[in-house]
Amino acid sequence: MTIEFWGPLTVAVLGSRRPLDLVWVVLAAAGIYVLAGGRFVADDAWPDGGLRRRRLLALYIVTGRHMAKHWPDGSGLTLAMVVASVAVLPVAIGLSDFRPWRRHRSRSPAAS
Repeated sequence: MTIEFWGPLTVAVLGSRRPLDLVWVVLAAAGIYVLAGGRFVADDAWPDGGLRRRRLLALYIVTGRHMAKHWPDGSGLTLAMVVASVAVLPVAIGLSDFRPWRRHRSRSPAAS
């Protein structure tokens, strides 16, 4: 999972304009190193899409910056969250397990 932090860190490096920004990048890289258990080796997620997830997260950050620039009042973020929720809802419902909910509901005092 920690390998996914390298995408946002790369965006931070490419977007930095001050020398102080690089200090924060080094501190963030040190934090990633600690989270990875003291190693810079790619974990099991790498072959299964870790690179893809890093790129998508970096794209998310860059897109969010552009949306904030064009819609500074936050309406762009609101629109993006609504669209994302609608897009994910069918998948979330399809992958949900409603059995515990049904079991809990059948044990309610009103059903007895």
